[in-house]
Amino acid sequence: MMKKIVKWGMYAFLCTVLGTSLVSCADDDPKIEDVQPPTIVVTHSISGRVTSRDGAPLQATVSMGSTSTQTQIDGTFMFENVQPGTYQLKAEAEGKISQETTVVVPNVDQSSMAIWNVALSNKGAEMKVDASTGNISASTTTETLKGNDNAEIEMTAVAPVDAVEEDEVITVTPIYTMEEAEATRATSLRDLMLIGTSISCSNPIAKLKKPVSLSYNIGTEVVENIKAQKLVNGTWVDVPFTKDNRGNVVVEADSFTSYSLLLLGITVASSVTHEPIAFLQNEWNNLYGATSMNVESVPYAYKSGFEIKSFGFDPVTAYLIEILARLAGASVVANIANYPINTVLPVGSAMSISGTQAVESLSVTALQRTAKGISYGDVSVVVRTWNRQHTGGGY
Repeated sequence: MMKKIVKWGMYAFLCTVLGTSLVSCADDDPKIEDVQPPTIVVTHSISGRVTSRDGAPLQATVSMGSTSTQTQIDGTFMFENVQPGTYQLKAEAEGKISQETTVVVPNVDQSSMAIWNVALSNKGAEMKVDASTGNISASTTTETLKGNDNAEIEMTAVAPVDAVEEDEVITVTPIYTMEEAEATRATSLRDLMLIGTSISCSNPIAKLKKPVSLSYNIGTEVVENIKAQKLVNGTWVDVPFTKDNRGNVVVEADSFTSYSLLLLGITVASSVTHEPIAFLQNEWNNLYGATSMNVESVPYAYKSGFEIKSFGFDPVTAYLIEILARLAGASVVANIANYPINTVLPVGSAMSISGTQAVESLSVTALQRTAKGISYGDVSVVVRTWNRQHTGGGY
């Protein structure tokens, strides 16, 4: 009987001690159940890729106002920690014609990456006037995507020797989009140029005394479905041209400006979806940890550029592929970047990250042919934190 009394007395003593200890811990320790999760700073960036017309990466300088950066070996570039606003970007490379664009970084409550993919063209051919040589000419073949040789167009410019003053230099440059000629960014999908030519002179105030003949070999099937235009004071106006049954078109250029051949009857269809971004790690759980957790950054994968889904077995389809590439980019590449988090997760909190990339499916149709491709666009990232009282909630 005495043993039982002693045994129950020990139980009572232990319960009293444990109860006192639990009350003491609850009084002294922080309220882990309701710890405040950290607030993650929203960040923005601008990224993209610079290539030549054939899709090969370029070593280029990309400037954003007074800030500039060099492209990586694959032609990609990135400006990090960009504040919301409107920015002018310019891409330059040796032997290429520079291009500019306007990029808008939105003022939103989630992180974003704006993407600009650009293909730079070769500089033009020069014709120097020499009274002893008679007519002067220059010929070139247009640049195309690698493997899309059926889209090549032979272009020849012929100028009378007295078209300008002796020793003045006429430069003829193939152009591929109307925004190249206008030095502005395209505002819609209306700019569906087959091919064009910019004509300039070493003397900026010179005027053509006699026309320069611009000849293009575009093929017999296409020649019946084009119109010629000329850039006059910022507006494209129709101009006369001649054609023959061998697929040649001739435009008489009577001033230093830009000329274009437009393919008629083109329709463009597009649709945008959003694909999930792959992060190396998606969640950090410190709800029941023993100490704070430091999280600096996490790698993730995204794509830049345009992925062609068609093959140019015939000239018409090949031309349409080139037009698609001009709208969206010359080639595609997979990128790895680090998303900056820079936070400390206290015990009792957790964090997750997710993101999507805009994916635009594009198709261009003309003359009963269609070319298709996929353009990879802007990236959005969302980081959520929560505590034990708000499992799955976001902050």
